[in-house]
Amino acid sequence: MNGTTLIDRVAQRAGVSRAEVRRVLGALEEVAAEAVAQGDRVSLPGLGTLVVRELAPRTIRNVSDMRKMMVGRRHTVRFRPASTLKEAVAGRTSQAWRQPEHQAAWRLAETLVADLVLYHGTHVPRLPARAADETVHQLCEGAFGPLWSRVLESYQARVVPDVRAEHDYLADAARHRWAA
Repeated sequence: MNGTTLIDRVAQRAGVSRAEVRRVLGALEEVAAEAVAQGDRVSLPGLGTLVVRELAPRTIRNVSDMRKMMVGRRHTVRFRPASTLKEAVAGRTSQAWRQPEHQAAWRLAETLVADLVLYHGTHVPRLPARAADETVHQLCEGAFGPLWSRVLESYQARVVPDVRAEHDYLADAARHRWAA
């Protein structure tokens, strides 16, 4: 949503003119800028809080000539969203990962993939970072042969079908370990 759309929607919901909304947002911008310049926190009720943080000096690498550079201490503004915003965004994604069955499936998948690396690390495939689950299984079967079939059988035997239908943690674990 851009600024014009925001102003239009706020004006419509509040029953005021767009000019009034622009003036209020302009005043909010000025007051917030003054407050953060002094190091104060700015609470925006229902939205979140603007917080000033001090970043320590650090060394970085210039990507153009690969030389190390020093970046001095500096201040930056961070936004901490309110719980209403967090909940609104969380509603867009599945929260199944919070369930114990999903956690157990993920731990099993991580263990099976880690064992493959430990005992058969020379056969590890290079997987595309965004490969589909079927592609991951095909590449792993091509790399490990019957070992992957046994891993897949073990995973399927120990993870309930409902969890497997919702999410393929085995493909995720392989992609996480072996993505190029």
